[in-house]
Amino acid sequence: MKLRELLNNYKHGLFTNIKMMTKLNYLLIIGVLIVLNGQNCEEKLPSLQSDKSFVIYDSLDIYASDILGETKNIFPSLEKDDHLLMGKNDEVEAFSMMKFMDFTILPDTIDEVLELSFTFYTVNKLPIDTNLTNTNFIKISKILPSDGFDWNEEDLNSSNISIGDISKEDLVDDVFVGENDTCEFVLPENLIEFWKDSANASGGLIFEIPEDNGQFQSIYSSESAKKPFIKLQYIIGEDTTTKTIFPTDDVSVINYLTENNNSDRLYINEGREQCVLLNVDLENAITNADSNTYVVRGTLTFHIDKSQTRNYNDKIYLYLGLMDSTDWYDECLDNIINFESVCTLGTDDSVAVFTINGTIQNYLTESKDNVGIVLWSANATHDISNLSLYGANSPDQSKQPKIKLLFMKENE
Repeated sequence: MKLRELLNNYKHGLFTNIKMMTKLNYLLIIGVLIVLNGQNCEEKLPSLQSDKSFVIYDSLDIYASDILGETKNIFPSLEKDDHLLMGKNDEVEAFSMMKFMDFTILPDTIDEVLELSFTFYTVNKLPIDTNLTNTNFIKISKILPSDGFDWNEEDLNSSNISIGDISKEDLVDDVFVGENDTCEFVLPENLIEFWKDSANASGGLIFEIPEDNGQFQSIYSSESAKKPFIKLQYIIGEDTTTKTIFPTDDVSVINYLTENNNSDRLYINEGREQCVLLNVDLENAITNADSNTYVVRGTLTFHIDKSQTRNYNDKIYLYLGLMDSTDWYDECLDNIINFESVCTLGTDDSVAVFTINGTIQNYLTESKDNVGIVLWSANATHDISNLSLYGANSPDQSKQPKIKLLFMKENE
């Protein structure tokens, strides 16, 4: 009765000045209303009785016999990369080249050269052993002209050039560099006249590490925000001109001294431009699902062969994408629709696990055709890390690739 009397008083305006109420009184009134409403309500919602669930779950494992893969090989180079790499160890040797064709359009006569300097910026090194020295010497040489020698960054790779084939001449003393250094040094003035001739300028410069210390050094390329450049300041008559000349081409040439040739393995290496094409026989493997089935969880797992994997103190970003054609083109990634999943691999990882819910769902709803899955890598700094995965032909069945799926569908 007291609760009902309180409610009636409220309805007759005894608590009309809401602004003067304290938070406690306000909450009390709300609580009273809720209680009275519950007391006056005679009807209750019926409880739902059912002997069966509205949905059912089903799991499926797809084994290696339905997951066939092949490694796609293209010529190794780091063209269009924002770093240039040089160095050598037992597995990889690398050198870089750079040319400045804008010297060919300089005035025929220059009265006086005030400055000719070259600036570049170093970036992360990739030592195998982090206890090695933190500094390197870079050897920079001028490439001498030879019959028909010309190059561009799109076509140059270890299949068509080696450092022993290049005629060169030391340009400056070996440059002592550390990590994240700004390196600037004076170039000989006679280089201007030498590079005015396009046959000479087409050679450019070559960068290498003279000491075989097992380390790599890299510098920013013309594709980066920290472009290398030559500063030229000269006088003609009474006019002083300053030019900043950027490279017209630059490229790292990567030569792998070991082969990825184990038929039981799948290899992914961006420096080699190796990626993997998977053909998963979903049509025969998935027989208990249709377009009305929802993929709750889907994973594709690969075991890593650490004996052939070399991660140069770097993370490997491994991507999974769908093909939109069954044909391979010159570039193994040309036919990829988009990447579906990514996993990040560190030096201690022993498995690579992809989430493929959406990939399988797209197949079930027929929004994308099942013409192949591609795996490829992108490293945080450089592209010479090598990833070896156990394939479907691995004699150790526990390390063969495997897909695990969990489906949910209506219980009809």
